[in-house]
Amino acid sequence: MKPNLVGGHTTKEEMKRIEKKGERGVCRIQKRCTGGQGYQTVGSGSLIKHQIDPQWKSKYLIVTTNEVFQGDFDVRKYRVDFVKSRSKMKTLELGRVVIGGDIFQTASGLAVAPLDSHSSVFRHGCFRKKCGILKHRPFEVPSFNDGDVDNAFSNGSCCHMVAEDTSSNLFGVKPHDLTRDASSGQYAVSNFTPSTRVALGAAILRRDGNNWSAVGVLSSSTTDTFRPVWLSRENFSNLRTGEAITAIEGDPVVYVEQSSTEQTPGRDKMNNNQHSRIQEEQRESERIDGGTPNGGRRSEEINNKGR
Repeated sequence: MKPNLVGGHTTKEEMKRIEKKGERGVCRIQKRCTGGQGYQTVGSGSLIKHQIDPQWKSKYLIVTTNEVFQGDFDVRKYRVDFVKSRSKMKTLELGRVVIGGDIFQTASGLAVAPLDSHSSVFRHGCFRKKCGILKHRPFEVPSFNDGDVDNAFSNGSCCHMVAEDTSSNLFGVKPHDLTRDASSGQYAVSNFTPSTRVALGAAILRRDGNNWSAVGVLSSSTTDTFRPVWLSRENFSNLRTGEAITAIEGDPVVYVEQSSTEQTPGRDKMNNNQHSRIQEEQRESERIDGGTPNGGRRSEEINNKGR
C-alpha cells in the first residue's frame, strides 16, 4: 500500500520514512528448538500500546494469533526480535518481560502478551530511562466494535509480516495488501511467498496521514487461506475472562546467544513480594548454569500483576 502524497510534495525520502514507521512495531517470534540448540520462527507479531482496561497494569502488549503458541507451551522458550538495521536486531526473551509468564488468548484466535514496562530490560542506566522499543515502536489501536469491521478494514489495510533472510539469521518486514472478495467473503494477501514470508500473526495496519495504527492480526489455516482477527473492543474485553496459557513446570531453560542479535540485560527482578521465592530460585539457577529459574506461574497470579 503506497503512501498518499502529503500536500502534493512528498519526496521519496519522506515516503520511505513513512513506510518505515509501519515496520518498526513488527516483530519475529521464535521458539527454542528441542535440545536447546538454536531457534525456529513460529510467527510474526506486533507491539502495541493500548489500555485494555484500567485494571490492567500494562499498556504495552505483544499481539499475535494463538496458533503461534501451541504444543508444550513454556514462555521461557520464546523470544521476539525487532529489526534495528540491516545487520542488527533487538532481541527480547519473553520469559524476562511478560508479566506473570502468561499469554492471554480469546476464542477468536487473538493472543496477547502483557509486557512489564518497569522491567530492567526496558529501563536503562542509573536514571532508568525508558527503552526505545517502548518509546518509538508501539502501534496505537483505534477504538472500534466488531460490527462491519470486515467491510471497514478489509480493503485498504496492509499486512506487515516477517520476511526471512534464508542466508542468515536476519529478517526484514514486508508489506502486503489485504483485500476481501465481497461476494465470497474470502481474504487474499498480495504477492505472498510462503517460503520466505511468515503470515501467521502478521500485523494488519491502517495508515492515517503519516501514522500507522494496528487493527488486527492475520490468522492462517493453510498457505493460501487467511483470516483476520480484529483488535476490537469485543476481543479485548474477552481477554478479561479468557484462558491464560501458563508456563509449564520443567528444568531451567538455558538461552542460546545468537551473535547477530543484541542481547537483553539479565532477567528482571519482580517487585511483588509473592515472587521472592522465584527470585531466590533464579539466583541459584544462574550461579549453577546460567539458566532461568524453574517454576511456571498459575494463571490467577496474572490477575494481581498483569491486570
